[in-house]
Amino acid sequence: MTDRRLLWIRWLAIVPCALLATVIVQIGSEAVFRYALVVSVGFESWTGGVAKTLAAVLMGAIFVSMAWCIAPRAKAIVSALALAAVVLWGGFLMLDSLQDDNPAWLLTMGLCGISGGSLAFELARRSRASQAD
Repeated sequence: MTDRRLLWIRWLAIVPCALLATVIVQIGSEAVFRYALVVSVGFESWTGGVAKTLAAVLMGAIFVSMAWCIAPRAKAIVSALALAAVVLWGGFLMLDSLQDDNPAWLLTMGLCGISGGSLAFELARRSRASQAD
């Protein structure tokens, strides 16, 4: 009976854990990238946008990876759904960047998030395929 409960807890924990990990990675990596940029080139107006764009790659990757790791079964389907969520969010960012008053780095942030999630999905898929052999 406890195995079934643990299984349900894992299914229910996929989205909250993936979101929490994404927020932690966003805050940590953005701070590191921003610090590295300020140390290397000094404070400029563009360093915040570049740091957020670099962090977006890791955010997309960690969301898909956490969904893959936590899912007890059907890992490929769960990670594909997580990738779909990353693509939707990246698409919203890119559409928002096309408005007049929004910064252009939203476009690159959306693209980088989608590429990070796609890379994590492909690596997880290949890992699963190599384990099946």
